[in-house]
Amino acid sequence: MAAHPHTMDSETFKLRFLPFTRKLHWTAFSIMHNEQDAEDIVQEAFMKLWNRRDELQHVTNDEAYCITLVKNLCLDAKRASHDALDAGPPDLLPLMADVDVEDEVEHQQHISLLKQCIDELPAVQRHIITRRDIYDDEYADIALETGNTEANVRVILSRARKSVFSRFKTLLNYDNRICTTAV
Repeated sequence: MAAHPHTMDSETFKLRFLPFTRKLHWTAFSIMHNEQDAEDIVQEAFMKLWNRRDELQHVTNDEAYCITLVKNLCLDAKRASHDALDAGPPDLLPLMADVDVEDEVEHQQHISLLKQCIDELPAVQRHIITRRDIYDDEYADIALETGNTEANVRVILSRARKSVFSRFKTLLNYDNRICTTAV
């Protein structure tokens, strides 16, 4: 049986879509707030892309298409889990024995503190750290968008990272003091 004349091979698929993996993961994680769910969503997205590879020749913006696909999969998953929670009384819900609730709560608190630290940065630093560290954009692209040189972007990013790290440590220590004194 001959292959479809427009069938995308695996190498073309990898070159075209795998560069977005980190952005897709971040998008899924920012919606699902769970590492495993984010990984599952990204995996499902790549499976759907692969299964639809013959239909993708008309896509003009691969990145936007992939991000929209991941967002939709996240919303579907959230809807499905919400429906599952509504399906029965709480005593019939399965317990997640493999999840350490304390670790998960701590992880979520750390993420919340990091987001707070990034939100407190000056606008340019916040924009650059988000583009580079979260969306994995290239220095050249960030420089072009912000009107800075690549060297200047690196300096601003370094200052932003130092500020975030310092503020995170301060907030984390403050948070831990509150937790230990409240007990």
